[in-house]
Amino acid sequence: MNIEKIDEITKLKKSNDYFKFTEGKNKIRIVSDMIHITEHFKNDPNNKPNDKWACFIVHYENKKETLKLARFPYTITHQIDMLFKDPEWNWEGTIMPFTVTVNAKDAGTREVVYTSTPSPKLTDLSEEMTTQLAEKNIHETTQKLKEYRDKAMQEFSTPQGLPPVKADEINFSV
Repeated sequence: MNIEKIDEITKLKKSNDYFKFTEGKNKIRIVSDMIHITEHFKNDPNNKPNDKWACFIVHYENKKETLKLARFPYTITHQIDMLFKDPEWNWEGTIMPFTVTVNAKDAGTREVVYTSTPSPKLTDLSEEMTTQLAEKNIHETTQKLKEYRDKAMQEFSTPQGLPPVKADEINFSV
């Protein structure tokens, strides 16, 4: 495990380059593949995995556009997938040719409700966003997220003073 990669993800999560939904309207545009990842809530006594889909987006706020890394829950991913499968909204490639406004009710809680409304206006990505996106790779980024999660889960689930147990070291035979 490369500690520098973990530090890089920690910095990313704390930076403004990491997208979080805010209460109300959030205008976005997906500009990369959506990669499945799992996360765990810090205070979940059952330590149940939480499915997310990571991708790069352009976030439009206050007449400004910013390239950010986003992690979407199933509800948003499903809504985007339904758009993609609809012949009237379908597009080629990984860059959406339109924006989507996601309305978040109770943002920042587990009870959040998302509704997505696509914009019928087709637009090109700005030159600035195209340049920034060329420097990003969602597959490398999600690999770093997975390494960060695995390292955090290992530290969380290993009692202090005991060596970690790997799945291939457990004998499941009777």
